[in-house]
Amino acid sequence: MPTAKQTAYLAIKHEILDGQFPPGHLLIEPELAEHCGVSRTPVREALRDLADEGLVQLRANRRAVVPIVTETRFEEVFDIMAMLESYSTGLAATRIEHKTIAEIEDINDRLEYCMNNNRADGYQEFLELNSQFHKKIHAAAENDTLLDVLLRVIDFPTSVCLKFGQINWDGSSNVAQEHRDIITSLKTGDQDLAALNMKKHIETVRRSFRALWENEV
Repeated sequence: MPTAKQTAYLAIKHEILDGQFPPGHLLIEPELAEHCGVSRTPVREALRDLADEGLVQLRANRRAVVPIVTETRFEEVFDIMAMLESYSTGLAATRIEHKTIAEIEDINDRLEYCMNNNRADGYQEFLELNSQFHKKIHAAAENDTLLDVLLRVIDFPTSVCLKFGQINWDGSSNVAQEHRDIITSLKTGDQDLAALNMKKHIETVRRSFRALWENEV
């Protein structure tokens, strides 16, 4: 049975991903507590966790808001992701266990199924699986400090999707192949190739999101 904090976390996250709490939406603790059927303390703790994931922005006086993504922040975060995710993936290639690789392959199989059935509302499942794929790899790098930093940016693409309410599915075939390339380099333990494949992947995702931005103009 989930704790009160887990209940609040899952409920708020669902509403954010579902678009019920859109970018710019003010998250008010008493209202959230009533909505989730819990007290304010677990709501406050859940908001902190969601802030760590980049899905919520905490402000003064215990206020929280669903963040609005600007083009400047978009470029800044993707710069960080390109550098740190590639480095972490290289480390993972030298330390990852076969069991973990199998788990990553299973996540990616489900991710590809989601991409091949690209319903208009399917991006939520895609985002969750994609997040699991990246987090599993970076946990295998066995560098807790690096992981703490990465956990603050890995889910940033979710915030971008919330801005547009969709994924650019046109590039999904590239994403699928790049994920497979990353997995292959993890299997062979090639540190340099694993880092290069992840950097290539991050840049593909960046271009895909840029296309959404350009189409909006």
